Amino acid sequence: MCDNNGVLIVFIVLKAIILFVVPILMVVMYKKNSRLFTIVGIIELVCIIAMILLRLFGNDCIKNSNITYIKGNNDNTIYENSYNSDSSIYSEEAYSIGSIETTNDNNVYVYNINTLPLKTTTMMCDKKRFINNYGNSITGITILMSNAFDSDFDENEVFQRLANSQAIDCDNGVNFEAVFNELARLYGFRIREISYSEMDRYILNGHSVLAATINEPDEEYNFGCGRDYIVVYNKSNDGYYNIINPNDKTYSYFCPSDTIGYGSIIDKNQNNNNYTFEEINSKTIGYFVIEVE
Repeated sequence: MCDNNGVLIVFIVLKAIILFVVPILMVVMYKKNSRLFTIVGIIELVCIIAMILLRLFGNDCIKNSNITYIKGNNDNTIYENSYNSDSSIYSEEAYSIGSIETTNDNNVYVYNINTLPLKTTTMMCDKKRFINNYGNSITGITILMSNAFDSDFDENEVFQRLANSQAIDCDNGVNFEAVFNELARLYGFRIREISYSEMDRYILNGHSVLAATINEPDEEYNFGCGRDYIVVYNKSNDGYYNIINPNDKTYSYFCPSDTIGYGSIIDKNQNNNNYTFEEINSKTIGYFVIEVE
């Protein structure tokens, strides 16, 4: 609420009344010996003390209600790699695609938004929005790109190139489709949405598949608390799949109340586990692959 410009304008008006209009009114009332002078004075004192206390305790409505903040609140997204603004962000490690049925030897590169430096990387809007709460889809696409090009992409560069595009918005967050299309334009690849029946053909030919998943509260083995993105990169000889979840954690956790998966338990270390086709497909709402031009 306190990052909404309309609300902040109301607070600016209230502050102007308390700090300027009422004192002038009190001067007029004092000169006229008005009986309301004392009552108005007490109310004014209480309001000023309340404003001071709210400011000391960091209340956003008091702190942000100024012309400078409102003007800046209209600015587009600013990207900041706060870990080291000049450093590159490459993958943590690369997995070889190990199925004996696979027809090429591409690597798949692992990026994780919960480890440094991505963990402290931020989008600067009205307030810091950390990538580990903001960039799951972008990191998933970066993993897919790395496999398609068999190259370790610098995610610092990816975020910088997206930062001022319409794909990322301070109010609406990340638009997955817009991000995907913008990266396709920037890096020269085509996007293809495939059916679940085509997944094996791509994986067994050495291509990773990006799965857009949704939490199913009544099912086990959810990949996240809402809409999340995983990369399926391998199928073993006994029919199990390997994934990379860019939001993988080293501990299991409950989904909070503001998510569609409220109450679900999200398992830790998903990137080390094996999954059946049904465990993946029952949570997936879309499969995507990259074709390099």
